[in-house]
Amino acid sequence: MTNLRLKKEMIDAVNNQIKANEPPCTKRIFMQLQEQGCTKNEAKEMIAAVLLGEMYEILKEGRPFDEKKYERELQELVEDDFIFDDVMQELEDASDTILQANINVYEAIFERKPTEAIRIFMDVWDDIKKFVKDNFYKQDSKGNIIKPELIDIDDETDFKYELFNWLQDMEMEFHNSRLYEERIQFCQEVMDLFAWKEDSADNYKSAIGEALNDLKRYNECDEWFENWLKEEPDNISCINTYIQCVSGREDWEKAKQLTEKYIGTSIEFNGENEILLYRALDVYEGLGETEKAKQYQEKIDEYLKWFKKNRKFDEDDYAEPVYFSQPIVKEKKTYPNDPCPCGSGKKYKKCCGK
Repeated sequence: MTNLRLKKEMIDAVNNQIKANEPPCTKRIFMQLQEQGCTKNEAKEMIAAVLLGEMYEILKEGRPFDEKKYERELQELVEDDFIFDDVMQELEDASDTILQANINVYEAIFERKPTEAIRIFMDVWDDIKKFVKDNFYKQDSKGNIIKPELIDIDDETDFKYELFNWLQDMEMEFHNSRLYEERIQFCQEVMDLFAWKEDSADNYKSAIGEALNDLKRYNECDEWFENWLKEEPDNISCINTYIQCVSGREDWEKAKQLTEKYIGTSIEFNGENEILLYRALDVYEGLGETEKAKQYQEKIDEYLKWFKKNRKFDEDDYAEPVYFSQPIVKEKKTYPNDPCPCGSGKKYKKCCGK
């Protein structure tokens, strides 16, 4: 478990303080604890527990290291009975609670009980955020908080259903339960909790725009996507979801304007932007502009030929495309930690998902 890794890191930090004699109080208390009958390991564990508490407060309060406060708390060790395992047990118990909720949530999802899944999840959401901050947040030499990337959390934890997938699935459960305000808040909290470098927050950004649209807050929805496009003018997820939202409210003229502006008739598929071909087809079919729709259908056919030639999947995967004007059956998504569909045996994020 991550708690064991955290414990080791705290012990290593104590060893460094003792070796460098910085701050001096660490080595002094370390010697005094041994004089009182503690073994070296016990003394280090007791000091590590105090250091862990100090680091947590630094992160929580955003303050610098307080050496005098740290020294006072270390001094209390030679006066009080302080057991490191008690502190670690609190973290362990919290983790067990999250692990069980992880299982219970998916049981509810599999039984198609989204409201129950959300109830179980929200009971531990604060615990999850605390777990991430306590175990994965770090601090640089200037005191700045370094957040982890969501994609890396699952390499260090024992969730049955990986946290990366869990959070994305919960975002969809909020949508399925029509809890649009809650969906917005949840997505914002997820984006704030993690750093987004190797992985992107596109799914959560798109979800916020969709929720604003579902709430019929159309001006806010459009403003959200426009601001996003100012930062990333070629972001495929943004363009696709923006046009989808506008089409969903049957504002076909605006959908056409967006299609012409961000997709255009000269777009060529590249194995990543094919979703935009389908989106443009949907718009022109909605407008009844058959000639334009035909152009995109030809591009889609060309893409499917390329796909069959360059991807090794079963023939069943090459069914006729489902246009957006028809009922959409959601395809199984390949997540970063899933086996890569190409059959390499590697994780998707380490292979075709790079």
